Amino acid sequence: MLVFLDQPKNVKVLRVNDVDGKMERTRVGVIVKNSLELTPEMRSLLSEPELDEVNNVVDFYKRASSTTTAYYVAKFPEIVREVVSYYESGADETERRLIMASMMEGLRRIRRQDRTEHAAD
Repeated sequence: MLVFLDQPKNVKVLRVNDVDGKMERTRVGVIVKNSLELTPEMRSLLSEPELDEVNNVVDFYKRASSTTTAYYVAKFPEIVREVVSYYESGADETERRLIMASMMEGLRRIRRQDRTEHAAD
């Protein structure tokens, strides 16, 4: 049986076996969340049913990631309104600098992406 431990940057994959009445955990590998790819080494350590199970977990993380991103996109206008309102009505100087830097960095990256896309046309 495989067990998947969610960590901030990885999903740790462990194999659990009953050895003389004790549950023994053996590390199979990690799946890096940024890529959600299995290493060839990990693939070689998995049986076919285990590989199917790992692929199902990877698919779950991919679906969850795209759902989370879609949620953020849908909520973004509301969040911006609330942050700007807070900026106008009660943010202290440190908060104002953090908000301004985040907004400027976001706009800078969006403009750069737009220029790159239009240059390819």
